[in-house]
Amino acid sequence: ERRRVDLGSFPGICADVAVSDKNTGNPIAGLDSSDFVLYQDGKALPFQVTSVNGMGAVSVVLVVDESGSMMAGNRLPGARQSLIEFIEGMSPSERISIVGFGNDVGVRQPMTSDRELLLEAARNIYASGNTFINEGTLLGLDQLVDEPYKRVAIIFLDGIGAGSTPTPTVIDRAIEVGATIYSIGIEDAGRDTYPLKDLAEATGGTYTYAPTSDMLGGIYSSIRSEITSSQYTICYQSPDTIMNGDTHE
Repeated sequence: ERRRVDLGSFPGICADVAVSDKNTGNPIAGLDSSDFVLYQDGKALPFQVTSVNGMGAVSVVLVVDESGSMMAGNRLPGARQSLIEFIEGMSPSERISIVGFGNDVGVRQPMTSDRELLLEAARNIYASGNTFINEGTLLGLDQLVDEPYKRVAIIFLDGIGAGSTPTPTVIDRAIEVGATIYSIGIEDAGRDTYPLKDLAEATGGTYTYAPTSDMLGGIYSSIRSEITSSQYTICYQSPDTIMNGDTHE
């Protein structure tokens, strides 16, 4: 699956791709150039493949729903535990930040590789107020601006609401920052996928629905596996040296 195309060195072109089993959906690691072919307009071209398999070099901002509806049932405790499990599983080369949105939108923990600081922030997430997911996502993207690694935002929402910031504005910012958004809708959010699905699909990520907050941990784990174990960058020189908007296959 192609995730992002970089034309910054045109006619040199680089594409980030994720590889998964078509039957199970499981990510596939350990591939090399012999496992790929590249064609442009029906002509096979030479290319180079770079794998990030096993490196775990990624900067992740966890954008957390702290709206009042998170007090219902087991949503808040389930979310806390899922965050804790995700943090406990981080590799030495991962960096994580936590941003919350509820009555206020704020950085609960700036970007760090310090597991203890992150665990403390995760234990202290709370629930109060309205749903400002777009504002929370924008603030989360700000945490990724100067990060040297692959940039990822993982957001979850338990209800309906986007906030006052237009979703296209958030998408534009994610593209500007070079971030991929993965979104999760839990419980009531399954009634309406907006803006979660839009944010993910426009930035090369995925949207997942979780019927209960207890499922967040498994989804977080799947996302980590995808972004650290099955990502490849394929680069080649296009024979078409003029960028004029033509479409190629």
